[in-house]
Amino acid sequence: MRGEKTAHYIVNGKLRREPKKVSKAWLKVLDRSLDIMMKESVFGSLYAAWYRLNGQGSAWTFSGSLIPQDLKTPPSSADEYVPRDMKALFDVGYKWGLKNEWHPGLPLPDYDHQ
Repeated sequence: MRGEKTAHYIVNGKLRREPKKVSKAWLKVLDRSLDIMMKESVFGSLYAAWYRLNGQGSAWTFSGSLIPQDLKTPPSSADEYVPRDMKALFDVGYKWGLKNEWHPGLPLPDYDHQ
């Protein structure tokens, strides 16, 4: 293939783990563990895609979009849909899309920032 090849990714969430005090109740520990596991799974998927595309001698660049870490979002609840909160997230994404700004490269996992 000729020309520049770019893979774009969109992550529907924040990838950094927020510090959080968790009670010893096993359901709370399980909930926190699943949250961490799902975020790490996103990293694994992105890096696997990078490896698959670049491991064959190709030269792909990656750029992406995700919810900004500093954006204040309400705690998520799987059983509750709050239109006001979803509209706020939509507005951020819409404004970002109008700018056509993408983060270059892949995001770094949490442990790379400590």
